[in-house]
Amino acid sequence: LNVLGIPLFDPFKIIDFGKSKNTSYNFVSNILLPEAWIASRPLIEAVLKVAFKHGAWLASADASLDVNRERFFNTIRNEILEDFFQFRSSGKSTFQVLRTAHEMGISYRRIPGGSFQLGWGKNARLIDRSTTDRDSNIGNRLAADKFLTALWLREAGLPAPDHMSASELPEARRIAEKFGFPVVIKPLDCERGEGVSVDVTAEGLEIAFQGAKRVSPSQTVLVERQVVGVCHRLFIVAGQLLYAVKRLPIGIYADGQSTIESLVENEVKIQTSLPPWKRSGISPLDDMAIKMLTRQGWTSRCVPPLNVFVALRRIETTAWGGVDEEITSIIHPENVRAALAATSLFRLEVAGVDIISDDISQPWHENGAIINEINYAPLLGGAEISRRHIGLYLDRILKDRGRIPIHVYIGGDQAWAEGQKHWKQLCKSGLVTYLTNDCTTFDELGASIPIVSGRLRRRLDALRLRCEIEALAVVVQSVQCLQDAKILDYVTSCKTVGTDPTHSLRNPQNVKPSLIINMIKRNTEKWSSLNT
Repeated sequence: LNVLGIPLFDPFKIIDFGKSKNTSYNFVSNILLPEAWIASRPLIEAVLKVAFKHGAWLASADASLDVNRERFFNTIRNEILEDFFQFRSSGKSTFQVLRTAHEMGISYRRIPGGSFQLGWGKNARLIDRSTTDRDSNIGNRLAADKFLTALWLREAGLPAPDHMSASELPEARRIAEKFGFPVVIKPLDCERGEGVSVDVTAEGLEIAFQGAKRVSPSQTVLVERQVVGVCHRLFIVAGQLLYAVKRLPIGIYADGQSTIESLVENEVKIQTSLPPWKRSGISPLDDMAIKMLTRQGWTSRCVPPLNVFVALRRIETTAWGGVDEEITSIIHPENVRAALAATSLFRLEVAGVDIISDDISQPWHENGAIINEINYAPLLGGAEISRRHIGLYLDRILKDRGRIPIHVYIGGDQAWAEGQKHWKQLCKSGLVTYLTNDCTTFDELGASIPIVSGRLRRRLDALRLRCEIEALAVVVQSVQCLQDAKILDYVTSCKTVGTDPTHSLRNPQNVKPSLIINMIKRNTEKWSSLNT
């Protein structure tokens, strides 16, 4: 389910398990399934069938054998990823952000269209991949066009690429001759390094131009003056630098003892042991790698000094892969300031600002560095460096981890009276507080709020989406409502009212309410205080 991007992070709870009464070779298990919005029952049952189908083989297979690993990976790819493709969550960042939110005790729920809401009420935020509800749609549109991006940056006095667009090869050649070879060729409107060629000479211009035009939706190519340096990604969140990395091409770090050839062979073997969707993209030495080694003054038989990075490609791209090296601590403040200004210029709360520089520890205006791109929805959590910063990302965009005060009163008429009294006090203090039970909901002015629902669970689910609500007073007056109250993943206070409050609850199923209260206490560890 995680491979599909389904944000389910707790294991299934097995209630009981035993032999079937009908046969001696069948077993029956009762399993507590997660909320339906996380993963539908048909999907869970289908995935479980695949697991049981291969379970016996998995239990005895030798995981050290390549053939067994490939069989296992192919099973996931063919019987999960392909068969359930329509259930896949959009965006790698979304899954990693939700995983960290789960670890931090931040509530989340899916909203129509595949985005998610983190938190409740006024402190809630909407996310889609790494973007938030405060990212400008206009900024997104501008950032998607490299030509407009450079134009907008230059007008704001920020360093931008020097390039011109071309739709035909003769025009591209004329621009390249004006800039002087070598040049950079890239599609006008693509991301992730698709169709980008660097060090393009007069002889290689046609191949580079056709490759870029082929992947460009607008069939337009940019011819760009090439600058010296490496791409650095500055991840900006809420007006601050989250982290920065040097984006190196795919390659290896030397151990000071082995040849480049053996280092590459060993890394390929390590990557082969991983699932295909987690592999770095490194491959055995080929012609492109040999040429790159020659460019650096190496051969495949050389033994580079310890920790020296040996690149196997000229640049980092999605197709070839790459290696990130964190440089947050050494980046010059002027480069951070430029990235912050660019993000603000495009009215984005979250952005990946790419700076090409030969020394990121020097100011951009001293070494000719440029802001190459502004990336909307930059990948977050794709590599270990990035995953380490997701918690800080969530702290930056969420106030109080998305929580608002929620006060619960359990009982009959007395519980309603106490809940109403507290609600009025909260409203008087200036908090926009709503009062609700399973039948009625009132806003901070005392007006009744019609909600299309006949259950407390549905009402609470609706109220968590109301961005004006700063606090909630919830009155639980039936056993059904106790069960519905489990949707509250945290509670500021919970109070039972009356000498025997559970006796006053509406209880058509003749179930002991005290048992359900204890069940909520036992199963909802995130409740901050539960006085029963």
